Amino acid sequence: MTPGPKRGLLDELPWSEQQKIMGYSMAKINTLKRDDILKAINLPDASSNYNKANLFRRGASIGGGDNSSPIEDALKRIAKAGEDFGTMKDYARALIKRFDSDNDGVITFQELCEGLKQFDIDLPLNQRIGLMKKLDVDRDGEITDIELTKALKTVEDEMIHDAVETAIKKIASGADDHTSMREYVKVLFKKFDLNNDGLITLQELSDGLKRIQIYLSSREK
Repeated sequence: MTPGPKRGLLDELPWSEQQKIMGYSMAKINTLKRDDILKAINLPDASSNYNKANLFRRGASIGGGDNSSPIEDALKRIAKAGEDFGTMKDYARALIKRFDSDNDGVITFQELCEGLKQFDIDLPLNQRIGLMKKLDVDRDGEITDIELTKALKTVEDEMIHDAVETAIKKIASGADDHTSMREYVKVLFKKFDLNNDGLITLQELSDGLKRIQIYLSSREK
């Protein structure tokens, strides 16, 4: 059996996000062609003139300010600490054990408040209550591993989406130095296609993003 590509920068992204940044179909799962790059950065068709105004209007709308609440920020900090775990489900179970002082398998409001201190998260009482309500979906006064997994996975997906949007913005901004979209993508493709076979593998994409200073965390890859 021919070995598949090495795990690269975007391997663990949800498939919808992989498609968004790489723009390939299921039949092209292992490689990218030049037209796939054009689709991924959502620029005008190769036959049209490059429109800088449209590009920068698009860029300005991505990552243009973080209006998240202290509760959402707390959840992001907790979720980000789980990057070294295989799945968010594994991480949620570990958190339950970590916060669960009486070992009954769930997290109470008091245990949540004490657990937040381990992350240096200092919320006023009303926001701690708000966080409890957000996590305790069935309102029974306890947070289960299922409830925690769902909440953290939602936050993780949002962070991944933001990271992908930022990466796309940075890739697209490079077109400013080129007279046409086709010229820009041709240059970009050469930077990524190190073995000059006309295709970009996942590993080449991973290495190429690093060369243009786009870094994603292990869970965002």
